[in-house]
Amino acid sequence: MQKSIRKKRDEFLLGIVGQFQESDENKTLFDCYDYVKIITETTIDDFTTSLSEDEQKVVERNVKAWFLPIESIRTFAVFLSNNEINLNQ
Repeated sequence: MQKSIRKKRDEFLLGIVGQFQESDENKTLFDCYDYVKIITETTIDDFTTSLSEDEQKVVERNVKAWFLPIESIRTFAVFLSNNEINLNQ
């Protein structure tokens, strides 16, 4: 179940990164990080409602832990790298 949640979380975050890449924002790591953090905070409910009831219970126990890829700029950079996303820096 955790693997499924991670996959859905990654898809959710990568969708936001895609929105950023299509936006008129400066295409820097810092701007992307800020954008993803803000959008995630305002749309977290959309993510949790996309999960099954059991998955929701797991995530709700510690939402912060499930969003470690955006905990810091460093972990975000690793997340982007792991997903082969390069921003102009």
